[in-house]
Order: sequence, then C-alpha cells, then structure tokens
Amino acid sequence: MRQRITAFACVCILASLGTANALEIKNRTKLMIVQMYASEPDKETWGNNLLAELKGDGIEPDDDIKVADIPDGQYDLKLITDDGTTCLIKGMLLQPGKSFTFAEKMTVGCAPK
Repeated sequence: MRQRITAFACVCILASLGTANALEIKNRTKLMIVQMYASEPDKETWGNNLLAELKGDGIEPDDDIKVADIPDGQYDLKLITDDGTTCLIKGMLLQPGKSFTFAEKMTVGCAPK
C-alpha cells in the first residue's frame, strides 16, 4: 500500500511540473491556428509542429492551450491557419511557465495561401 501511495505522489509531482513548465499560448485573433513552429531568430530552421500533440484541430479564436518542450529563449514563430495562411512573427521571447498571446495586430503581415 505504501508503494502505491509513493508512486501516486511521484506521478502527481511530475504532472504538476509538466504543467508549471508549459508555455501557454493565447489565440486572440479571428484565425484558427493549426500549426506552430519555432526557430532560432533569423535562421528559419523550423522544428516540429508545437501543436502536433494537441487533441482537436488546433487553437480556436479566443482559446488558450499549453504546450511543453520549448526551452526559454527568443524565437521566430511560424503559424499556419486552417485556411493555409502563414504568419511569421520575429523575435518573440518564449518562457515556459508564462504565456504568449497571438494578438490580432500580429496578423497584419500574414500571407494568404
């Protein structure tokens, strides 16, 4: 019985650490974001889709989600919407445990498909 309680406590601690270190993304646009990539500034070496593990189709307008596995740092972001529009956002500071808000004013330079 004691082993079960200890194992349960370890799982709870690991789960809370994962949530605490996740980056919260807030979509405050009219666009549905279906893919999001990060790269070192001005390198355009896009990594994996940060939204690949999400349940559902992406981040709906006015929705918030949490993603993990992105180290603290400055990034260029590439966001792709459900209609194929691509948005490039340069030099964003991303910090796990904090949030990034994708605001409507950031969509001005987005290129339609």
